[in-house]
Formats: sequence, C-alpha cells, structure tokens
Amino acid sequence: MSFISQFIAFLMTPFRWLLSLPMWIVSTPRRVMGLSLPARAALFVAIVLLGLVLTVVISVALNPDGLAELGAYVMRPLFYLALGLSIVIPIIVFFWLRLWLEGDVSRFPDIDEAWNEGLAALQEQSLDIGSAPLFLVLGLPDEKTCKSLFAASGMDLMVRDVPQGRPPLRWYADENAVYLVCLDSARLSKLHTFGGNVGRPSPGQSEIRSTMQPSGDVRGTMVAGGSIRDSAAPAADYDDAPDAGAMIRGTLIPGAAAGGGGASAPAPSSGSSMLSRQDAENQTERLEYVCELLSRARTPVCPLNGVLVAVPLRSVQSVMIAKDIPGAARSDLDTIRNVTKLRAPVTVMVAGMEAESGFCELVRRVGTTKAKANRFGKGFNVWNPPTEENMDAFSSHACGAFEDWVYSLFREREGLSKPGNAKLYTLLCKIRSQLRARLRSVLLHGFSFSHGDKKKEDIPLLFNGCYFTATGDTPDRQAFVKNVFEKMIDLEEELEWMPEAIREDDRYHQLAQIGMFIDAVLVLGIVGMLVWKLFYA
Repeated sequence: MSFISQFIAFLMTPFRWLLSLPMWIVSTPRRVMGLSLPARAALFVAIVLLGLVLTVVISVALNPDGLAELGAYVMRPLFYLALGLSIVIPIIVFFWLRLWLEGDVSRFPDIDEAWNEGLAALQEQSLDIGSAPLFLVLGLPDEKTCKSLFAASGMDLMVRDVPQGRPPLRWYADENAVYLVCLDSARLSKLHTFGGNVGRPSPGQSEIRSTMQPSGDVRGTMVAGGSIRDSAAPAADYDDAPDAGAMIRGTLIPGAAAGGGGASAPAPSSGSSMLSRQDAENQTERLEYVCELLSRARTPVCPLNGVLVAVPLRSVQSVMIAKDIPGAARSDLDTIRNVTKLRAPVTVMVAGMEAESGFCELVRRVGTTKAKANRFGKGFNVWNPPTEENMDAFSSHACGAFEDWVYSLFREREGLSKPGNAKLYTLLCKIRSQLRARLRSVLLHGFSFSHGDKKKEDIPLLFNGCYFTATGDTPDRQAFVKNVFEKMIDLEEELEWMPEAIREDDRYHQLAQIGMFIDAVLVLGIVGMLVWKLFYA
C-alpha cells in the first residue's frame, strides 16, 4: 500500500508543481511587483484564459489545412466572444475579489483609516506586516499613555505614534517587531478611560532621581539580594505557598516568606458595570474587526505573536473599575483567540507605578540603570496551564517581589537609617492591604481556567507573567519596561493553533487535493485530445 501511494505521489509531482504555482502567486501576503492580491489573481486568470485561446488557435493551425481553417475560425463570432471573455473575466475577478476582501462599506471607517495609515508608515520604512512579529497591546486608555509606555521601552522605533490625534489604533515598530495598540477598539482600553490619566503623579509625590549605583549591562528579572535571574530558570517557592506553586516556573527568587494571606480577593461584581452593555458589545465588535484585518493581512502566517495587557495602577486602585477588569480582560482575550484561532503568549503589565512614592524610592535605591534594563515582577511558563490554583499562588509570588526587595534594602549596611524607608514601608503596606487582593482577583478571574472546563472559550491561554513598570512622562519616571518587551520578543514563536484552525486547514488541504486531482485529469484529457487530433483524426 505504501509503494502504491509513493508511486502515485511520484506521478503527481509534475502536476503538483504546475498546479501549486497559482496558489503560490495568490497566497503570498507581500505585494509582488507592486500588485495587490486582487490584481495578482486577475492577472493570473487573464494569463490562463489567453493561454487557452492560444492553445486552441495553435491546434487549429497544426491541422493539414490549418491556415484555411484558422482563417475561417478567426472569422467566427465565437472566437471574438472567447477573446472578449478572456479580457472581461479578469476584470470581473479583480473587482469581485477586491470587494470580497475589503468590503463595500466598512463597518468601522475610523479603524480602516488608522489601519491604512499604519500600513503606509510601515511601507515607508520598508517594513512588512506579514514578515515581522506583531504584538497586540490592550488596556492603554489614551494616546498619552501610549507615548509614555513606548518612550519608557527605550526601543529605537522606526514607526512611532502613527496616526496622530485620537485614533482607535496606534502603530509602533522597530526592526524587531510591530506593535499595534488598541485604544478605542477593546473593552479593556475603554474601561481604563474611566480611571483618569494613568501615571500622572499626585501633588507632593516624589520623582525617581538619578542613579546612585552604576551597574553593568545586565538583563533579566530583578531579584532580591542583587542578583538577576533569567526567566527560563525555575524559581524557589515560598514556604507557605500552596502546593500548586510547585507547578509554577518563573523568574523570581524570593528572599522572604510571602504567603497568600491578607484580604481576600473580591470576585467580579455581577451588578452594575462602568461600561454599558452597548459600549461593551461595540468594543467587542471593533476588536473582532481588528483581528479580522490582522488575519487577512498576515495570511498565511499567524495573525499575531503575542498580547500585552496593560493594567494601569489607578484602575486597580479604583474599586469600581477593578471589579470590571477581569470580565473585560477575559472578553478581549476570548475575542482575539476565537477570531485568530490562535493561542499566543499573554503578558500582564501593571503600569503607572511611578505614582507611588515608595516605588520611586525603591527604584532610586536599586539604581535606575538596573531598573531600566530589567523586569520587576514574576514570570510564568507559557506552557504551564494557568489553573485557578496556580494563578492563586502566582499572585502571591508576584506581589512578594515588593517584600523581597524592601526587606533586602533594609538589610543593607545603614539601610535602616535611610530617609526614604518610610516610603518603602508605606508601599509595602499598600501592597499587602490593597494591591495583592485586587491583583489576585484580576489574575484569578481574568486569566485563569478550570480543569473541568470543556468549552472552546475555556481552553487555557498561554500566560507569560505579570510585571510592574513605571511609565511616566519623563525618563526619570520610567523603569522596568524595556526588558518586558524583550521577553515578549523572545517568546514570539511560542504559539499554538486552535483545534478549529487545524480542522479548517485539513479541510482546505482535502479540497486542494481534490481540485489538483480534477485538474490533473483535465490536463491529461486535453493532452489526449491534442494527440488524437494531431495524429489520429
């Protein structure tokens, strides 16, 4: 049986090469010779039809009385009809395919305008959306926070703040990746607009001052005790963490115990929401449309390589907004996964930490050079399932970074006599009394799943970790951002297609094989007819 299959495959190889040529021409996402996909398809159809007409003309001319028959054939109306159809059909194919791909009237013209401006900006810099890794950024409420976040990243951006104004999408790109920020096109981003301007300090709050302790060029997650641990290395668990913590793979080496105590995390409220039902549904539809544009523009490669979920500190501190964050995050991530049919790494970033004077003091004591080049928080193995048990333990580990560093700074020589110790201890108290419980609620209800879930929307996402960053307006108020983006790029290939995408691909392969078999039979029939007409008729 295996020999027969290999023999048939050997016989079909020339036809497979011949018939796969149109698929290669049509499927490539890049513009070939400046032609769009509808133009390439129309050109291919025109070449095929004109080739068929030319084949018929040559077959008539090769007959014994070919010239006479050819003259009579050319004078027939059928010949001009075939020639006319060879010109009209490609034109119809061009407009029909363009209408099918782009639509007649866009549902969201503002998204289309921002999308086209971003593609034009990428093309000006010789960047291709189909070849560079692409990351989707959710949760930024306005263009001000976009500028602050990417300014804090320290990346050498070739495309920045495109388009200007208040667009629903904003593009950023460097030589390594493309970043698409969903402003007015995601529930989470819309929700955070109720939280005010994130990262703007309150009066009287201190700023991060200059570096006191220069450090070498190091990369990784900041670890208490002065060492740096890469995210690939396993971390020790807290002594009083749940047993599920043994399953967690992260980057933080705790230097002090941090249990899961403290205030219990409130579950998301089922009552009134900051977002009206109409606004929530509208934002979901807009995000679906953005994902459709991504899938269409990046075919046949994956629509995206990762998702960054920004959670502004002020939103977490607001009781009304914090209770809605898990539902909005889960809705947006489910929308992305269902439309793209892809599981991609999801990174949570608690932004705007510079609003806390204690965090500014911590960065000053650690050294801003180290702070700008490293991460602060907790990593998570993307292939480790984010179960409720794991995420419960993980939230304790993530917030435990503050205790580790504060106690480590207190243990330094003359550390207890530093004037900023009160700020550090105040920060530690806020983490214990407020942030830990609310962050636990966000992670547990927004990013976890249960082993008993069997529905498609409950397939576990690829969770990458949670990090705390300072994203102020000026360089002295920016810390722990750059290496978060670097870790995202390191995990750009950690992807998995959803089961429905694999089934859909299998169906297309089967249809393609059936079509290739039919085409092969037709080609053999045409060759047989030509041979019979030339030598036996």
